[in-house]
Amino acid sequence: MTKKNDKHTRKKDKHDKKRDKNGSRKQLAQKGLKTAVADQDDKPTEVIRPTLREVQTALKQGYRDDPESALITSAAYSTTPADAEDPTRVRIAVDGPNGVVLEIGAHVAVGGEEDLACSGDIFLASLAACQELTIRLVAASMEIALAKLDVRVEGDWDVRGTLAVSRESPIGFTAIRVLVKLDADAPADKLERLLSSAERFCVVSATLKDAPPIEMIATIQAALDKGFMEEIESE
Repeated sequence: MTKKNDKHTRKKDKHDKKRDKNGSRKQLAQKGLKTAVADQDDKPTEVIRPTLREVQTALKQGYRDDPESALITSAAYSTTPADAEDPTRVRIAVDGPNGVVLEIGAHVAVGGEEDLACSGDIFLASLAACQELTIRLVAASMEIALAKLDVRVEGDWDVRGTLAVSRESPIGFTAIRVLVKLDADAPADKLERLLSSAERFCVVSATLKDAPPIEMIATIQAALDKGFMEEIESE
């Protein structure tokens, strides 16, 4: 589980370079942004924003021209104070310009309070958000006007696993269901293509169905006195 610090540094540098390279993505998205300035008057500049199709067309062309710019490293990291007194509550920040910080707590079934979403809730919410966004984006691309869209994600899990009550009990979700209610003025076959495409292109869903390996890289600093260190080294 523990790796050398230099490997962790190399990976961080690699990820930082990717983020720098991806900085051009905003410029790509702004291609096609049109401005109309009034003649000989004091009216403010009118900004006409491009449509989603125009934005995505520019992005796609940019990724074709420069495939490296399509490679993204997303990240979330802890901002919980080291001396936090309550072990059932954490603060997790999302890497990005918006600086979102999530307050997350342990589930009430394992000793947490009911005032915060737990990590499992955030996990399911991530799938629900990705699925809904993908449906809406694909619908816009297919020029389908949605009258109603409800997405609900449910997950089953056995608390005994994570609490080590029973070795036979699984740890983690054992079943996940995505429930979609859709109403739109479009033929049924077109709506079926919409949902099929949305399921295929949902990043979170695709990740769960073909899960990548998870690697933990830990940097450990132990407060050991010199005498104890010498004792360890001499063994």
